[in-house]
Amino acid sequence: MHGSSDIRKQLLTARLPALPQILAKLIEYCQEDDVGMDKLAELIGKDAAITTKILTTASSTAYRRSNSSKLQLEQALISLGTDLIRTLAISESIFQTFGRFAGSSIADLRRFWKHSLTVAAIARDMAKAIGYLNIDEAYLGGLLHDIGRLAFLAVAPSKYAPTFHLPDSDSLCAAEQSALHITHQEAGAWLIERWKLESCLTDSVLYHHEPIARVETAHLLVRIVHAAHLLCCKGANDKLAQQSGALCGLDADILHTISNNAGAKVLQAAEFLGIDLTGIDDAPAETAEPPRAQPQMDNELHNIVLASEAGRTFALQTDKTELCETVTRSACILFNLDDAIVFELDHETQTLIPADERRQRLPRLSLPLSSGGLAAEAVLRQRPVFASREQTLIGIAEAQLLRTLNAESLVCVPLVVRRYCTGVLIGGASTLQIHKLEQTPRFLLSFASQAASAMRALNAKQQTATLQAEQEAEEFRLSSRKMAHEINNPLAIIKNYLSLLNDKLMKQEPIGGEIVMLDQEIDRVSKILRQFVNPVPPGRKQASDVNAIIREVVRLFDDTGFTSPDMQIIAQTQNQLPHADCDQDMLTQILTNLIKNAIEAMPQGGQLRITNTGHVQRNGKLFLRLTVADTGPGIPTDILENLFHPIRSIKSVEQHRGLGLSIVYDLINKSNGQIACHSDQNGTTFELLLPSSSRAMAAPEAS
Repeated sequence: MHGSSDIRKQLLTARLPALPQILAKLIEYCQEDDVGMDKLAELIGKDAAITTKILTTASSTAYRRSNSSKLQLEQALISLGTDLIRTLAISESIFQTFGRFAGSSIADLRRFWKHSLTVAAIARDMAKAIGYLNIDEAYLGGLLHDIGRLAFLAVAPSKYAPTFHLPDSDSLCAAEQSALHITHQEAGAWLIERWKLESCLTDSVLYHHEPIARVETAHLLVRIVHAAHLLCCKGANDKLAQQSGALCGLDADILHTISNNAGAKVLQAAEFLGIDLTGIDDAPAETAEPPRAQPQMDNELHNIVLASEAGRTFALQTDKTELCETVTRSACILFNLDDAIVFELDHETQTLIPADERRQRLPRLSLPLSSGGLAAEAVLRQRPVFASREQTLIGIAEAQLLRTLNAESLVCVPLVVRRYCTGVLIGGASTLQIHKLEQTPRFLLSFASQAASAMRALNAKQQTATLQAEQEAEEFRLSSRKMAHEINNPLAIIKNYLSLLNDKLMKQEPIGGEIVMLDQEIDRVSKILRQFVNPVPPGRKQASDVNAIIREVVRLFDDTGFTSPDMQIIAQTQNQLPHADCDQDMLTQILTNLIKNAIEAMPQGGQLRITNTGHVQRNGKLFLRLTVADTGPGIPTDILENLFHPIRSIKSVEQHRGLGLSIVYDLINKSNGQIACHSDQNGTTFELLLPSSSRAMAAPEAS
């Protein structure tokens, strides 16, 4: 590379190395169901590389919110979500495990980490002491002030290796300028500037090596990071550090306190993360032997890859027995078990039941959670539980399981995904192997989580299939009932006509239109059967003469003796263009159902009036308005609430009561019409609106 422009291009794709201990801890956190963003932010905020990765991703177009120009790590984490954070952590871990830093002597980041975290802690305490409003911004300024050094290590490791371990001083900047034609503070500021923040964070990184006189009038954040850097590098007794601190309004005593507190916090963080800082300040930086910090992260990645691969296999299973067999076989291979069994948790009875039906002893073995025991403890505590044959307090159930599995010891692993337990995996193995498994609880739980996820998905799929089958069966039953109901209407008319014909024949009276009516009703039965057996979408509707249909249906009921002598049916029609865009057979079915219901609601007699009131407009559309009004007792309020659903009825069950109005409602909808009902103790009125075949007519808006 021949200039700073070359290095800047490479910086765009730089993958900054992070401390392995922090990556491993981050992966561990992301596998916890209840980890909070505050906990993640606290951990990520201890590593400059991961923080940079998170803030860079969150500031991209895909995740940036309209008001996200304010700098806050926790808000950035929330915008990404736990799943993506976990993906980032695993991705970076794999890169460092198999990438150019793996096994390299320059990969010892402990001194850099200690320096960055110390400056961050000092900057935060300084901000608190002087009342700076954005304390988190000050902390990030300190944490990221040397991020350019990591970037150089990422894009030019061989060229920058001798320089990386130099103290963070002016001589370092000169060496960088000579080798790369750009300093680490310029590179870091250039990277941060891409986040487009409303913040002086870029300037605080760019100017942290400037002479004190140059930053005297700079923004307070710039002065805080400048002073924190000097205090970390030179100590509280140094005059330059004290002068820089004075620019922030802090005297020497406060600087001493802040410096000591920061050192203690860094040591505490190192202890929590398992980072050994012993001797890193004493040994020459360029020859410091890196500790083998990688195994923890390697193991985490190894376990994640194995568990994920097992999960892919589990997801392919379509049968519960096959899935449980796959889980147990995989567990035996991965954990070196002699044998294993899956127990499903019945959430209703809170009992563990064997999922493998092929084992002869197991069908009679159930484990109630209330009875205690190893399996119950594993489920209730949601963690692996171990036991051996030598334990004196082992229960009868555990003894049975040991015999069934022919093993020395047991491990019970709860099958849990997102805190939902689907069961428990019980494995048998030698006592020595069980002791080894006690050291890998997260691997056991990761495997179990994959199994639980597959079991839950399969159960949900089976429940959906069962529900769908039940719905289809219910739809078939309802359709059959509707068909029987509709066929019953013309059959009743046919029966009455046959009775009428019999009377005429007995009296030797001439037979005329009765045969025609019988033929029409038989055709109607045939049409109803075809409609239900092989429903076809309606084609273009032909105009139906509403008045003629009303008169014909009323005549059917009058002629066939459906009505009692005390029942009066009145048809009132208008002569002006009484045509509707409604299938003739559909309208006949609609009126037949409504009239039949009304007659049956007035067994003691009454009046039924079918009226064509003419054209009305509703919502800009032209309709023909029909009413069917009776003087019966009215419809009960509780039935009115679900009037057009085949749920309840005041008729007997044998008569398919409740279906007629449901059928009417469906037919009206198919005709693009509307139906409404008003009912009280004085009677019931149904209002039908049928699309008019005359679109040119104008009518006043109906009230």
